[in-house]
Amino acid sequence: MSDLMDPEITPTLSPGLVPAPTAPQQERERLRAAVEAARDRIADEDLALATLRNQLTDFETALELNLWHEQNALRRTAEVIRELERWIDVLSRAPRAQVPAAAKRLRRRRAIELTQAPEPPATVLIPTPNERTAAELLKSTYRTLARRYHPDLARNDVEQLRFSALMAHINELYAVGDLERLAQVAQSAGPEPTMPGFADEAAAIQTLRTRLATLEQALKSLEEERQGILASETHALFLRQRELAQQGQNLVVELKAELVEQFTRALTDVRAATQLLETHVQKYNHHRALASVASDASQMLGPAFDPHRKNHLVQLSLHALKVRNVSAAARAEAEQLEALAAAQPALLRLVLFAYICELSTLPIPGLERFAELEERFHDLGKNDNPPLTLTRALIEADKRVAFGVRHATEKMAFSGLKLLMASTREAMPLCLERLAVRTELRRLLSVLGEKIPCPTCARDVYVVPLFRLRGLDHLRALVCPDCGAALRRYWMPKGKDIQAILNPVYLELGTVIETELRLARTTLGMQWTTAEAEQVTLKELKRRLMTDLFERHDLGLAAAHVSLYAGRRELPPAMPVAELGNTPISIRLTHGAPLSTHEAVERLRQRIRARFSRA
Repeated sequence: MSDLMDPEITPTLSPGLVPAPTAPQQERERLRAAVEAARDRIADEDLALATLRNQLTDFETALELNLWHEQNALRRTAEVIRELERWIDVLSRAPRAQVPAAAKRLRRRRAIELTQAPEPPATVLIPTPNERTAAELLKSTYRTLARRYHPDLARNDVEQLRFSALMAHINELYAVGDLERLAQVAQSAGPEPTMPGFADEAAAIQTLRTRLATLEQALKSLEEERQGILASETHALFLRQRELAQQGQNLVVELKAELVEQFTRALTDVRAATQLLETHVQKYNHHRALASVASDASQMLGPAFDPHRKNHLVQLSLHALKVRNVSAAARAEAEQLEALAAAQPALLRLVLFAYICELSTLPIPGLERFAELEERFHDLGKNDNPPLTLTRALIEADKRVAFGVRHATEKMAFSGLKLLMASTREAMPLCLERLAVRTELRRLLSVLGEKIPCPTCARDVYVVPLFRLRGLDHLRALVCPDCGAALRRYWMPKGKDIQAILNPVYLELGTVIETELRLARTTLGMQWTTAEAEQVTLKELKRRLMTDLFERHDLGLAAAHVSLYAGRRELPPAMPVAELGNTPISIRLTHGAPLSTHEAVERLRQRIRARFSRA
């Protein structure tokens, strides 16, 4: 026993006994097993991902095949409506001289769209092994290849590129169930690379730890990808299909019914858009002067036509209606306001009334008092189903519009409607480009004037305020919208004058039509209601010119002394004014006239100044 305890004696092991692994060796083997397990999990996760992708792809393909006709019909209907809207937009907004070029662009654009129409999907037959063993073998082979060639298992950049290309090919073969070619890839794969040797255990442990961390990160990425697919709308629809199948129902039937319902609604929109286009075509053919109105306020009015500009009564000129730089909140608001045109037109009218009130710091006649506003609101909405009272509308639109004090100073306060949200105010330039909103605004402008009896029509009408003549002189008039009779004419504005504030808007929207005339180097304007513009001839224009300008200021001119020209061509009296489009009309005095055109202009200016000096 003492020999055994001697420290100098090295104990000998019996033959066949293996020395116990050291702690570093145990850690190395544990890490090696963990790396292999991670490789297996990556292969399993990739197989699950590939299977899930294939299931969803097959599901989408089946849906596309089964719903192609309904989806295609709905798409084509939407394109037809969009094309009608483009034509409506051109006819209602483009200058007449630009309409032919715009028409060519629309036809070319539509032709391109038709060539780009999607083709019906081909019927793809995805071979699925009939026998369970074959299906399991397909998955097993894929898993083996994923464990060998998954890009996350690459040891360097060169391997990662090669593995990525190989794995893409493997996924394609798995998607179509090509077991034979997958087996060929597996046979040519060769053995998996072995872990290189290391000089000591510490280096091996560090390499295995790094490798394990990389694989665990790859596993995390695969899991996140799978969770993303599970959270997708396609997967939700896929689950919906399974639920319905368990209940004996069919998702395709459900979706087909929904698409058919959408298509039915779209057909109604096509009819409405077609009727609207017909209306604009008739207006374009009959109201040719309409397209001659310039859209820019500075071009329409000019210094001689807008003496009120220096007083800043027009705070939002027409070019502001074209602004496109609006915020996302304002764009969303514009969409909601456009939707109101069909769903709740009364609320849209209320917003538009408030918008018109904000065009001027001064109150707008007819909108300042609640009773006057209520009368106009009722008349516009009496055909709504159901009609909405102004009080109820103010409650329902309380976040956008309010009736109260619009402006207050130390000397005075103005009541009326006001917009409450900055996003609504910002959205108006974009919103007013929408056809439905502009149409409603035209209706609103038609009731802003006073309501007075028209002797010709024998009923009360909302008069249209316009400039019967402007340029050298400003002769205003309140005109019956139906027969065109001037029910009241006056030179100076009476208090708060609508023409001074809203004339650019009336012209922009075609509620009032203006004809431009030139006398020497001075430009004049004559405005007409839409009803007048349909029928007025140069004979009527000349008669009004004589009455409102030459005879009123006693220039001693007779009708025979005045001729109307377009360029060098003398215009016939029976010619409709609308046929001239945006061509200016020149006023010329004959050689037998008592004064020249330049003398006539100077005498007119003197007498107008004298009239104001006596006032």
